[in-house]
Amino acid sequence: MISILIPFRNAAPWIAEMIASIQAQDFQDWELICINDHSEDESATIVAQLTDERITLLDNNGKGIIPALQKGLAHAKGEFITRMDADDIMPLGRLQLFHEFLSQAPLRTIVTGKVMYFSQEEVSAGYRKYESWLNERIDNQDHYDQIYRECVIASPNWIARKADLIEHKIFDALVYPEDYHMTFLWKEHGFTIKGIPDVTLHWREHHCEYC
Repeated sequence: MISILIPFRNAAPWIAEMIASIQAQDFQDWELICINDHSEDESATIVAQLTDERITLLDNNGKGIIPALQKGLAHAKGEFITRMDADDIMPLGRLQLFHEFLSQAPLRTIVTGKVMYFSQEEVSAGYRKYESWLNERIDNQDHYDQIYRECVIASPNWIARKADLIEHKIFDALVYPEDYHMTFLWKEHGFTIKGIPDVTLHWREHHCEYC
């Protein structure tokens, strides 16, 4: 089973669409753990009203994305852990692809894919440039060679074995910015990054709490 961790804060305009994109996946052996980080809008109510038994809603005991992720991992029952942000869209086929590649990979492997930004308006040049740069890492399989330039993996676009994350205390050690720091922890503990050539994240461009 794949456990999908989604920390969120004030994501009411998007969270239902994001969850629907997970429910539409062909791979259905998943659980969704949504951690409410003190939202002041209707986000938590939207999640609570969903009838899918695979969805769990938790409240963040601390404040911020790091304790939210730590709580989500502590409640995860799946062999594999992946991430989404509440305002993004999961492309069809992502969970199946991630599961197939990671199941066949050695221990301490991170699987990631390409990204595609979207927006209600035209995506800005800066985001298009970062999208291109991230996808170039997949083509070249050179994530660690480029790690000092910028975060080499989109935070809601990877999958790992839960046992590997726990054994090496990856979530326990996180400091902000947690996505960038996590890539350095993976490097430090000898994780291999495997990039697959498919788009596995539709990434929304706008300013939000967890983007």
